[in-house]
Amino acid sequence: MELVKYEAAKKALAELTSIDEVQDYINKADKLAAYAKQAKDTELEFFAAENRLRAERKAGGMLKEMPKMVCLGE
Repeated sequence: MELVKYEAAKKALAELTSIDEVQDYINKADKLAAYAKQAKDTELEFFAAENRLRAERKAGGMLKEMPKMVCLGE
């Protein structure tokens, strides 16, 4: 069961193609973690936190690949 959840989350994260999609994923992970905390489900809380970190890493990689913007000092 654990492996199934992990693989599904990994696949969903891999399919994200924009920063907005990744941010939405992070928001959902945060909501899941909050629910898990209320339910006192530490396993689910850990799972949500782990997925949030993976999404943050993906966002960082995506931002790194974006061309640098030049500030014209308007």
